[in-house]
Amino acid sequence: MPADQDVLNGINGTLIDGSPRPWAWVRVRARTVFGNLQKNKPFTRTVDGRPVASSTSQLDHDIGTSEQVSWRYVASNGMVFDLKDFVLLQIEHFIASTDEATLDAYVERARQLRPYPVGFPGDVPGT
Repeated sequence: MPADQDVLNGINGTLIDGSPRPWAWVRVRARTVFGNLQKNKPFTRTVDGRPVASSTSQLDHDIGTSEQVSWRYVASNGMVFDLKDFVLLQIEHFIASTDEATLDAYVERARQLRPYPVGFPGDVPGT
């Protein structure tokens, strides 16, 4: 197979015949709004008869990895945090310290997908 086709198959997460690489399922996400992952599951694939938010695409894997392991922090109490750990703690703290009406207002604002700023280098048409 030509190298360019091999690279394209890796980016798409497919084998030579176009089927998904069976060993390459990774849970990743797409740009979305609050609560959308629970309903629409970007990158959804059917595994054992049920939808799973995952992808076989090497490109999706790379993006997910960069988000998850971009840094580690050793806190003053010796605990090691990565971005996901910290965000989970922040979510729980935020819920516990925010009254319900304010929380509802924040959730409503987070449900809106806003356009990228004009000239933003990462802008992808249609996203």
